[in-house]
Amino acid sequence: LNYLLSEEEKTATVTSSNYEGILAIPETIEVGVEHYTVTEIADNALWFKDKLLSVSLPKSIKTIGARAFYYCSGLTSIKIGDGLERIGEEAFQYCSSLNQIYINDLKQWCMIDFASASSNPLSCAHHLYLDKKEIKELVIPEGIEAIKQYSFYGGANITVLVMNSGVKVI
Repeated sequence: LNYLLSEEEKTATVTSSNYEGILAIPETIEVGVEHYTVTEIADNALWFKDKLLSVSLPKSIKTIGARAFYYCSGLTSIKIGDGLERIGEEAFQYCSSLNQIYINDLKQWCMIDFASASSNPLSCAHHLYLDKKEIKELVIPEGIEAIKQYSFYGGANITVLVMNSGVKVI
């Protein structure tokens, strides 16, 4: 993986890679004696990587840039860390083999800002897993007042939706 480092903030952004197979992006990297927290995947960082099979994102990743995984036709699954806040335009466009999205926190998933329908990996995958169990009956957790646009776009296997009384905006 190649990174852009911010000396001031001690953060790292994934900028590119020639990685193939199973990719686990680290939460931190060490450069010399310095440690940097990996917080972002840049625009176009991993696009057209057809031999990338699965990706695991740490909780430190806050942003996935536009077209970050664009045309990763071999990508079958992605595990998303609990810290993700925003996914850019077309981030998962043309990920034709993607069929499994794994999350650990449904409340956090509901709060992600998806820039478009194709920003949501669920638009390709159709299968969302919470704690390794596929969500077919979606129960919106207490404390969620707004469900962000495109949060469940493409979730074809979600057959039941139960919302708590606190949901005010969809």
